[in-house]
Amino acid sequence: MAHRTFRFLSLGAASIGLVLSLCQSVVQAYNARTDIVLDRLTNETFDGLKQRAEVIARAAAQRSFDRDVLISDVSVNILARHNGSEMPIMTLGVSRLNWQNRPDVRRWATYYKSAQA
Repeated sequence: MAHRTFRFLSLGAASIGLVLSLCQSVVQAYNARTDIVLDRLTNETFDGLKQRAEVIARAAAQRSFDRDVLISDVSVNILARHNGSEMPIMTLGVSRLNWQNRPDVRRWATYYKSAQA
C-alpha cells in the first residue's frame, strides 16, 4: 500500500512540476511603444510645446507600466503637427526599473533639436 501511495505522489509531483514549467515559459516581458501627435497651439512657443510633450509622455509611460505588469520597457514618441507637417519632438525610452527608481522624463528622454526650427 505504501508503494502505491508513493508512486501516486511521485506522479502528482511530476505533473505539477510540468504544469509549472509550462506556465513559466509562457510568461514573458515585452516592450510597449506609443506614438502621440500633438497639434501645436496658436502662438505656442517651442518651450511650451516641449513642456506639454513632457507631461503627456510621463502620463503615457506611467499608464503603460500600470496597465500591464509584463511590460519591461516603454517607448513614447511625441510628434508635433504644425501647418500639416509632423516632426518628432522627443522620445521617452525607459525600463520599468529605471522608471520606478527615477520617474523623470528629462532624465530618460531624447530631444530632437531639428523640431525647434
